[in-house]
Amino acid sequence: MTDSYNLSAMVAMKNNCSHVIADYAKMKRIARKFYQQRQWELSLQTIFIASGFMYTMNQIQCDRELEDLVCEIVAQNLIPTDWQAPAGNTIIYYDGLGQIGRGLTYIYMNALVHLGYQVKYITYEANQHVHAVAADIVGEANVWYITGTTYLEQIKQLNMLLADSQAHAVFLHLGPDDVVAVGGFSHCPTTLKRYLINLTDHAFWLGTNIADMVINFREFGWKVCMERRGFQPERLLYLPYYPKKTDSVFEGLPFQNLSDKLIFSGGALYKTESQDNGYYRLVESILDTCSHVNFLYLGNGDTRRLRKLQHRYPGRVACAPERRDFFEIMKHCTLYLSTYPYNGGLMTQYALLAGKIPVTWIHPGIESELTLCHEESCWNYATMQECLEEVKRLLENDSYRLEREQNLRRFLIDELQFEQELQHILQTGKSVRVPKDKMIAFDGFQILPLENIQGFKYRRLFFRRHGLYMFRFFPLKYVSGMLEAMFQKLIK
Repeated sequence: MTDSYNLSAMVAMKNNCSHVIADYAKMKRIARKFYQQRQWELSLQTIFIASGFMYTMNQIQCDRELEDLVCEIVAQNLIPTDWQAPAGNTIIYYDGLGQIGRGLTYIYMNALVHLGYQVKYITYEANQHVHAVAADIVGEANVWYITGTTYLEQIKQLNMLLADSQAHAVFLHLGPDDVVAVGGFSHCPTTLKRYLINLTDHAFWLGTNIADMVINFREFGWKVCMERRGFQPERLLYLPYYPKKTDSVFEGLPFQNLSDKLIFSGGALYKTESQDNGYYRLVESILDTCSHVNFLYLGNGDTRRLRKLQHRYPGRVACAPERRDFFEIMKHCTLYLSTYPYNGGLMTQYALLAGKIPVTWIHPGIESELTLCHEESCWNYATMQECLEEVKRLLENDSYRLEREQNLRRFLIDELQFEQELQHILQTGKSVRVPKDKMIAFDGFQILPLENIQGFKYRRLFFRRHGLYMFRFFPLKYVSGMLEAMFQKLIK
């Protein structure tokens, strides 16, 4: 625990943690019971719910018992398949999330194609919205869809696609609860090298059993995999990512006044939620102190706090879901304000790419490493007051701000470096960069969910798609979760 938490808070957190672990253990028992009854789909669905639950609450970072249970189910049901021997330079990119736009999937597939590999992209039929982008990168014939309606159907279909692919390697881009990937990739021959991209390096995820190698985008993820997921160093790689440039037309700003000062902020709104309401207190302090500045937030989630700011500062505060021209907005802003208590890694990198200072208030126990040369970064602050003073100075002193904006891109890897280092990994099984053995800040990643996700929000975790049967085991939590889900839909 960090010093910022008093004794009573520590006791409350301990009680909350015990409650979380007890509910999670019950979910695991339910999954095992369904397995013993040969109710395979219900067992897999319960594993899906349990892993999503622990991803959100984040009291542990992996669970091999759950992964082993998935493998046991698959072993009972998978029809033996004749695997085609690897041929040529074919690589599979499995995208369980269906996200290409500007994230890791795009830069990995783009790099692999540039390096001369034939990439076969596998995702789900529900993700056909990515078809045009995927086909543009890898070719129409190399976009493959999993079309089954049950977990077992999808696992079997994935296994058949892999067997026919003649690939020698696969890159895994998974959600934390991807039971299909865990099942489908657990019965592959050793000729298929499995590289798992560590997407959410701070949180729980399924997939330790299907990762021959884990690619981490920062030293922090490498360290967490060793200390909290039990990986040996020789199975860990380190490859930073870069923000993909986006081409879009600037669509203007939603402000009526003519202020030339704009603070831009954005990302999923859960990253701004904390018991102390710190992020919104900081924004209020900035708007109170700097009467000439406007504030724009782009992101999805609960916008009630932002709407309160709009009411309090009419004409100066605007919020909206993510816009296509967000990078153009970044280039037009005066500075970027990172979210708090969870800082945004990709948005920080886009700010640096645009030459804007990503002013960041660091929460105790939350690792602040988001870029290269992290130790030399000059935009992180330990207190709200320090952050506020820096924002004021950047807004009021143009020459100071312009000086600070020089050479920000040195904190980013570029596209060519990324491709070269990825090729080195594929050819040698090792990364160019060697992470430093250092202390990491982690306890905040466990404490904050316990603080922020209580009451109806906590019970919402028991109401998941295809999970009506959970009412039998958690009746009050299920009904409360359903009501919370309905409320969230109403306020959007």
